[in-house]
Amino acid sequence: MSRPVLVVDNGSAGRRQRGLVAVCVASFEGVGRTTSQLGSAAAGAATAEYARRLTSLVGAGDQLIQIHEAKHCLLLRCLCDEQEAAAAGSRIEATFAEPFRFRDLAIPLEVRAGIAWGVDQDADAESLFRAAETAREAARSSDRTVQLADQALLADMRRRWELNDRVDDALCRHQLKLYYQPKVCAGERRLVGAEGLVRWEHPDGLLTPAQFLPHLQADKMMALTRHLVRQCIRDLAGNPWLPPLSLNLDADIADEASLLELIMDELTVWHVDPSRLMIEIPEAGLVRRLDRLLEGLAALRGRGVRLSMDDFGTGGAALARFPGLLVDEVKIDRAFVLGVEHHAAHRYLAGVMADLGHYFGMTVVAEGVETESAADCLQEVGCDTLQGFLYSPPLPLDEFSRWVARQPEPGDCA
Repeated sequence: MSRPVLVVDNGSAGRRQRGLVAVCVASFEGVGRTTSQLGSAAAGAATAEYARRLTSLVGAGDQLIQIHEAKHCLLLRCLCDEQEAAAAGSRIEATFAEPFRFRDLAIPLEVRAGIAWGVDQDADAESLFRAAETAREAARSSDRTVQLADQALLADMRRRWELNDRVDDALCRHQLKLYYQPKVCAGERRLVGAEGLVRWEHPDGLLTPAQFLPHLQADKMMALTRHLVRQCIRDLAGNPWLPPLSLNLDADIADEASLLELIMDELTVWHVDPSRLMIEIPEAGLVRRLDRLLEGLAALRGRGVRLSMDDFGTGGAALARFPGLLVDEVKIDRAFVLGVEHHAAHRYLAGVMADLGHYFGMTVVAEGVETESAADCLQEVGCDTLQGFLYSPPLPLDEFSRWVARQPEPGDCA
């Protein structure tokens, strides 16, 4: 008689005592798509087949826990080493390789699973579950069926936990601050605005957004965003010399009613002209969530707040929907700006994007400008505003104040 799929021969009591305990978090990813394409009956049958196949992997001593209909946690108690944990992953891949037959349809069972393990006596259940969940998310990102929580992934996970655990304290200690990078008129090189970019004055050194924002959980991202909105608007209120400021919002929370209300409430309470604030949303997120974002963004724009589409050229904006984007500004992504003076294709694309923006009445900004020759090229192809290290890196408010004091009077580059 063959042994259960995920159970190995324990061999001896000693091996059992020092065996590994593994946690697998698995989910059926195709429920929504199957429902929309084939109907609820097909989706229900496919979900039931996913659960049946997953149950078939449970051996003696293992435990299957249902998180919700299409997501489960499998506790594997009888593994002896990491190779057997990897073999368990291969078994999962094989189990879901064949599509599910429903009537005359072949429905792929798109499953994503993460596996983490530890020595039985020392394993902490919560940590293993979080590690397996992190591995599952990595599988989703890489389109793999199974991802093992290897050392690199675990190190990234621990870094993520540490950052999330310290965000609240960092907010209380005012360690998360806006640094301002100037935006200058392409023609006269006069200051016309600035972008607020978050920096974490971490005990281990200054952290840029790329070092912590991708790791933040949704609730921490919202808390940080609300903090930055307040800081930006209060900086505008307390410093009349500041040019109009722009602040980048993550598209996944930009339609939150409480956040939009906060923006308007802060502008009202601090008597700040809404036109001095611009909200930037990256193109990819704006396009992906456009239908959900339109109402809230239209309300902000109706109150005088200006809107910008960041990273223009990288997010797949559908030209058919371009006239309805309701943005006042587009920012050409730095990928088209770096080396623009050396690459005719980059100059051509920057010119096309500038012409498109101008046709719809938008100001065109080029970000990532690092050389005078690049600035000249961008001005020639029609960019209105330039931003980059050529003029200044992002600076804390007091240093930005000194930078502004050395500049000519602000100009109008709209």
